[in-house]
Amino acid sequence: MTTMRIGLLLAALITTPLPATAQNRSTFHATVGPVTIDVESSGPSNVLLTYPDGRATLLDKRLLFPVGDASAFGDSRLILLSQPHHNGAAIVDIPTATIVDQLSLGTAAVSPTGQFIAYNAFVPRWADAGALYLVYDVSQPAGANRLPKGRRQGTVHKSYDHGWPVYPPENVAGRTYQTPTYAIRGEAAAWSSTNVTRPMHRRASALTWIGDTQLAFVDECSGVYTLVIADVAGGATRPVVTTRPLDAGHDSRVEIESLTRLPDRNGVMVVQLKLKTQFSSLVTEVLVR
Repeated sequence: MTTMRIGLLLAALITTPLPATAQNRSTFHATVGPVTIDVESSGPSNVLLTYPDGRATLLDKRLLFPVGDASAFGDSRLILLSQPHHNGAAIVDIPTATIVDQLSLGTAAVSPTGQFIAYNAFVPRWADAGALYLVYDVSQPAGANRLPKGRRQGTVHKSYDHGWPVYPPENVAGRTYQTPTYAIRGEAAAWSSTNVTRPMHRRASALTWIGDTQLAFVDECSGVYTLVIADVAGGATRPVVTTRPLDAGHDSRVEIESLTRLPDRNGVMVVQLKLKTQFSSLVTEVLVR
């Protein structure tokens, strides 16, 4: 065997992904929906899907982030979420092992059926921005999860370019990704010619699915804490949003320790919140009619 052939053989061995049987060497291994997932690296990597018939197929593209979690929507879609602080997700067509969409996002939560992903829009490190809450419908094609192009101008970052807004109200009503409550950090002021000083929204709780289509979270803006329930039963493009202000007393900072849906009372939704303030802890129940 010539030296060139030996070199080519070694290169092939180095770049070949780990087989699904080498589970002990996979950085991520899980059976989700109809497939078993194996990821070969803790960084940008190939992903191997193994099907019930024993067929093993690599995704058509390498992921740009390390996989930290996975969910499935039936037998049709796979959701691959990045490890914390890597801010990525990929939507995979299971039958063809094809990546149909890739997302940049902040904190994310997948609905119980796997149909919806709720998340905060990703904000680059050099910016301070008000929270924008979005929902992505995995059952729909990538194009159906984008606002019209004319709505995409003036945003903080191109990564806002997917999902449908469910809060704040101005984003839902205007069907826009634009966050007017945006401010550049002082050390990065040269990046923008405009500084906006309007109050910014901030996520004050985990994003929590309290039903197959009902998303709940607490938002804080100018010291006011608001429980938000966004129901996407009619689709992510038409969220039904209900809000309830929370009484946090005179404390300027509130920590939401948990958010739980209790059994309905006389047909009315009941949400229980455990709050911790500087001076006390309390449990409150909110009726959502």
